[in-house]
Formats: sequence, structure tokens, C-alpha cells
Amino acid sequence: MNNAEPGRWALWLSFPLAVILAIACLGGLFLPSTYAGDTRMQAALGIGNDAGNLVVIVPVLVIGAILALRGSVAARLVWMGTLAYLFYDFLNYALAIHFNSMFLVYCGVLGLSFYALAASGLALPIPETARRYGPRTPVKITAIVLLLMGMVTVFHWLWEIILALLAGRVPQAVHDSGRLTEAVAALDWPSGRRPL
Repeated sequence: MNNAEPGRWALWLSFPLAVILAIACLGGLFLPSTYAGDTRMQAALGIGNDAGNLVVIVPVLVIGAILALRGSVAARLVWMGTLAYLFYDFLNYALAIHFNSMFLVYCGVLGLSFYALAASGLALPIPETARRYGPRTPVKITAIVLLLMGMVTVFHWLWEIILALLAGRVPQAVHDSGRLTEAVAALDWPSGRRPL
């Protein structure tokens, strides 16, 4: 990778993104008002997610960016996976957590992760990646595992929602969250993921 490479600036976005992400996590961990509008269960999930993001995701984001800037294709792929996780995770924070003092910070993480991911996807060195991860890469096994994970997630949500609709009631997950609807289900269906 050279300094003129398209999308290289996206790697540099990791550093302000890491700072903003740390602020969001610290706000969730140390400001009691952050999850005051959420149920105890949702607040506990948010605090646990903040701790995980602070301890794992912030360092992975920074280290991945540094190594990718030095030319590591593997680090770039890990870094891009981290951005995808942050984009998904902060869609949930921005759309499903009760409005709080961290809202603009959530939007900042969401926006920076989206723009960095979009720019890096357009600049992904596909020939070099293909050369480095050649025919010995377990592509079929990886695809099967990811497909099964997605199918289990979709089945989980469909099962709960269809049973509730047939019974003429709101799904239990909506009652448990204290929200008007289950935003996470809408986010999970296209991505095949379930948050903490």
C-alpha cells in the first residue's frame, strides 16, 4: 500500500473514531443517566456492551488500522470487520436505546464507521487479498458456518414474532425492552446477527 492509495484516508479515520467510541463507552459505564430510560435488562446489556467495546473493539480498531497502514492485508480485513461490527452495533445505539446525552456521540461512531467502511470497501486490494488467501482458504466451510448462523438468527426472530402475531399479542422481547417495537429484529434480519 502506498500513501496515494484510494481509501487510505479511511484508515486514518480510525483514530478519531476510537476516541469517540471510547467516549461513548465511558459515558455508558460511568454516567448513570445514559441508560436511565431503559429497562434494567437493557441497561445491563448496554453497560456490558460498552465494557466489551472499550476493552476489545477500541484496541482492535487502533491496532488494525496501524498494521493496515503498514501494509498488512490481514489487518485491513480485521479492521474492516471491526468497522462493520461498529456500524451494526451503533445502528442499535442510535435507533433503539432511549435518547440520552450520548446520542450525538452514537451518531458520530455510526457515521465515521460507515464512511470508513464504505471507502475501504471501494479500495480493498482484491487481487492481493486473493493472492494471499488462495485455494487453501476454507471458503466453503466459512460460507456454510455464516449461512447457518444467519438462518438460526432469522429463525429465532421469525419464531418469536410469528407466534406472537398468531396469538394476537406483542412479542415478549418488545415487552422486555420497554420499547414500542423490536428494532433489533429489523437490524438482524438483513445481517443475520443478534447483539449481546
